[in-house]
Amino acid sequence: MTTTTDFIFKSVRDMPLMISAKQAIWILGIARATFYRRIADGSIEQGVKLGPNTRRWRKDYIVSLIGGDDPEVSGAPATPRAPNGRGPVAAVG
Repeated sequence: MTTTTDFIFKSVRDMPLMISAKQAIWILGIARATFYRRIADGSIEQGVKLGPNTRRWRKDYIVSLIGGDDPEVSGAPATPRAPNGRGPVAAVG
């Protein structure tokens, strides 16, 4: 029986060595805007420019980001947010 995790690992394994932004975003599980914001702030490398409108990222580099300390990339629990999403939940006690 194939699990969802097996499917995801197989999907990533079958990708080429250089992957598009769309594929990198899928692997990382982050929003497109977050991906490009991370590139702008330097926490994700800019990738390799292949043409005037084409960039690719090394698959092994993108996969290595999953093990990082970044909550949005690693899947670690994020800071609890207020119900309106505008800030952290105040500590009670």
